[in-house]
Amino acid sequence: MAEVQGERLHAEVDLGAGVPGEQMTKEQVRTLVLALHDIASVLATADPKLKAEAYAELGVSIAYDHERRVVTVEARPRGACANGRVGEGT
Repeated sequence: MAEVQGERLHAEVDLGAGVPGEQMTKEQVRTLVLALHDIASVLATADPKLKAEAYAELGVSIAYDHERRVVTVEARPRGACANGRVGEGT
């Protein structure tokens, strides 16, 4: 069961991967949304190693500070932007 869920998770990640700069069609967006409708339940029971791989492919990092009981989540889509701050000057 976990193997099937892992394969599904990878397929869902692949659905979201397109050619950079290429706009998705209405049908592609619909397919992606329908495939992800129960992603929370899939992730809850997926193998932790597969989840880590999927998050890395999506550019998502998650850190838990057990002393403060705080979860920090960062999303940095691959190739979406350069590092830096607004107003740094040229």
